[in-house]
Amino acid sequence: MSEDPKRAVEAQFGRQASSYATSPVHRHAAGLTEVVRLASPFPQALALDLATGAGFTALAMAPRCRRVIGLDLTFGMVREARRLARERGISNLVFCLGDADAVPFAGDAFDLVTCRHAAHHFPDLPRAISEMARVVKPGGRVVVDDTCAPEDPALAALMNEWEVRRDPSHVANHPPSRLRALLEAGGLTVEAATPTHIPL
Repeated sequence: MSEDPKRAVEAQFGRQASSYATSPVHRHAAGLTEVVRLASPFPQALALDLATGAGFTALAMAPRCRRVIGLDLTFGMVREARRLARERGISNLVFCLGDADAVPFAGDAFDLVTCRHAAHHFPDLPRAISEMARVVKPGGRVVVDDTCAPEDPALAALMNEWEVRRDPSHVANHPPSRLRALLEAGGLTVEAATPTHIPL
């Protein structure tokens, strides 16, 4: 892990922003469909997509919600997400800069909160989860979709070592049991855990 994970994220994803529009992993249709299904958007919903990247989840949610706000740490990603929204003629989207550790919105503000393919970059995942729990309304939904490590500690360590070598902004993939425990400790109730496989 980088000594300054947030700066590493900004550097890594600032460089990659324009290529995200065609990234097969991030625009993977089946994975997006599953996130939207689990979020259960509805016409009056106000949704937050945390660490939105190029906005794939926000763009997929927007036709089913009143408004979607996409928040990302990296200006290049916010700019790319805005470009994609303009190209697709989607007007109920707002993309802005912000940090998962300190979400710049009041508590109980959102009906839905999504976070896709990003939690493994968070240097303080428990704090980010607490922020998700803080800003979602009582009875609202939080959907976290991320890569997970194996339950075996040695294999998990090997996977994370490889990920850091591949991507200096990587912090940690967690085993499903650990991720569930973190979500519950952050004040969320886990109703579903759905394994998916992304073709590379």
